Amino acid sequence: MGSERALVKHLGRMLSSYYNLSEDDMKIVLDHSYAGAATSICPVPILTLGLNLVNQIALYKRINSYLGIRTMSFELLKVIAGIIASQVMGALAAYPAVIGGIMCGELLKFIPGAGSVCGILIGASVYGAITFVMGVVYLAAIKKLVNTNKELTKENIQEALKDLDDKETIKQIFEEAKKVHSSAKERAKTV
Repeated sequence: MGSERALVKHLGRMLSSYYNLSEDDMKIVLDHSYAGAATSICPVPILTLGLNLVNQIALYKRINSYLGIRTMSFELLKVIAGIIASQVMGALAAYPAVIGGIMCGELLKFIPGAGSVCGILIGASVYGAITFVMGVVYLAAIKKLVNTNKELTKENIQEALKDLDDKETIKQIFEEAKKVHSSAKERAKTV
């Protein structure tokens, strides 16, 4: 537990300097990141993707509520989620740990028993880390718009996201988030 907290604090420091996020901001993202990791428990291959999508929409809605945004339509939220997904996954797509982790985890679930367990453990790290990165990017973009009193439109959100489109930082956040979920996974094995 101590190493996990240390990693979370490290993530918080790294992100607060880069994205101007506080530890309170990070708690919301981390909660849903753990939920993203938990979606891999679903033994049905590919269904995990749908469960993770639902978790991410819930994350975005919770961030909106946290920031006092009550007027965003579901249609705009879907557009924003799509933009963030393409930005984050675009940054991570060339990164073997992401695509390989998703594919390997889901394919292993087709093998009953040990394959399912391995698929769940691999998926927990990858889905949790992806949810974390997407939550951080969304929170930083929306917080930036709220702080500058800009209207929440598709165009303004795209503009705010352009400033956050640093592939190396996104990869670094993903790696750090994966460590958090891997340490939780190791603890779960010993229980």
